[in-house]
Amino acid sequence: MTLDEIKTAVDAGKIVFHKTENFQVKKNDSNKYVIVCTTGELSSTSNLIWEEDGRLAGEEYDFYIKGSRHSANFMVGCDGDLVRVSDRSYAVVREKFEYHHREITNGKELCATLRAGPYAWPGGYPLFIGDSSGEVAHFECVKENLSSIIYDLRHTNRFGPMYCEINYENSDLYCDCCGKKIESAYGDDDEEE
Repeated sequence: MTLDEIKTAVDAGKIVFHKTENFQVKKNDSNKYVIVCTTGELSSTSNLIWEEDGRLAGEEYDFYIKGSRHSANFMVGCDGDLVRVSDRSYAVVREKFEYHHREITNGKELCATLRAGPYAWPGGYPLFIGDSSGEVAHFECVKENLSSIIYDLRHTNRFGPMYCEINYENSDLYCDCCGKKIESAYGDDDEEE
């Protein structure tokens, strides 16, 4: 769901969840949209929108209206571990399921890094993925070529080891796959190309 779709649904009285039914989007007393977690004895609130740049705090595909998905039995904890919530045991099912691996040596680490998204947490800094040959790529380009990259990591190690890095200031960094500019945190990305 887009940010506007989420706001419209909440304003219309629909129940909107983030990732699982343990995280619900609500409008607080200050008319700000927030994500509220009420899992067992835990309770927390975070903003739906990054205050720095107005972006959605999460991936669009992680938000859904109640009833549009089956109830989830799992959730991803703040440390990136996949946790079972259906039986309230909160047992870790898979460590670092959604986690930015700085060095990527296998398909499992690559998938976990892609699941964690193209922005660092905390801070929201833009990330890119590179390989030992010096090539860099957007997360989307890596996703589009995921099966061949995993095959090469597993069999030929042509791309490995790979890495995930923040692009702090390099405003001249371009994806070697699609040729588009890779966003930088502090560089001058507004220049005419």
